Amino acid sequence: MAYVYFCTDKIKEILAEISDSREFSLAIEDIWNPQNYPDGKVVDELGRTENEAKQMGSVFWPDKSAMVHSRIPPRLMLAGDRGIYLTSNAVNRSIVVYAEGADPQKDEDCHNNKASWFGYDDGVIPLPVEWAELAIRRRSSFLVLGLRDDEVSFMQSNDPKN
Repeated sequence: MAYVYFCTDKIKEILAEISDSREFSLAIEDIWNPQNYPDGKVVDELGRTENEAKQMGSVFWPDKSAMVHSRIPPRLMLAGDRGIYLTSNAVNRSIVVYAEGADPQKDEDCHNNKASWFGYDDGVIPLPVEWAELAIRRRSSFLVLGLRDDEVSFMQSNDPKN
């Protein structure tokens, strides 16, 4: 497991951005979540459910325009591309917080660290905002995430601020 560290003082800026936002971007799991549709049913652009589309021999893909976008929750977005960073899914987001050792502007080994910790492929992983809030409530210096090939975990920090 690889561990990545994000300064909680900087993460407070992401939480402020989320607090100021009224609209949030979709993550792929949102378009498959029945709670995000008016009738609690995921439908395609023709208003068909997945079962109805399959019965007609059609390929099914959810219609995001049929969703109730106000139901999309705020999230942290863990991204790995030219580095590893956190941002929010706020539509007008601008705050980016790089992991320690994974900032392409500051860290010489950024690309190697990104590949070693996050993997060679680029990607974005939605995370619960509560993880950042918990690290801040615990007065930790860092939000620590454990990265494995198939999961991201919130890790308890042992360095509470005094």
